Amino acid sequence: MSLVSRRASYGLRAVYRLADLAEMGQSATIAELAESECLPRKYLEQVVLALRQAGVIESRRGPGGGCRLARPADAITVGDVVRALDGDPRPGHCLDAETGDHSDCPGCWGYSTCAIRELWGQLAGVIDRALDAVTIADLRARQRQLAGQQTPDYQI
Repeated sequence: MSLVSRRASYGLRAVYRLADLAEMGQSATIAELAESECLPRKYLEQVVLALRQAGVIESRRGPGGGCRLARPADAITVGDVVRALDGDPRPGHCLDAETGDHSDCPGCWGYSTCAIRELWGQLAGVIDRALDAVTIADLRARQRQLAGQQTPDYQI
């Protein structure tokens, strides 16, 4: 089980690429994003739609159109992208059960008296803080650092 879906990972890659392009004052079509990131175009269309609805990116049709970031890269967090595509990442199924419906947890110990639910809540807080602490600009800076650490592969 993955806490962050492939959909959110693809979305992060698309947003990252748009941040690169924004630095040069450019935008990209979905087809260009799909090709540059080796992602399935039809799937990326759905990802871009969700990101647009969440206000992470904006798009325009027609000549000179395409996708671009709706805000600067240092104002978009990884959490913004993940939540736009996956909703709130939650480590335990019972964290959203405030309604009192515990039918998926037979023998439930009670929403406010369950040590396991409390642990999942603490973990959810750690996850939220980690996702919200990193911006797309931070990711780009770290990626440049990592790319600079790679040793060239000289082959004859």
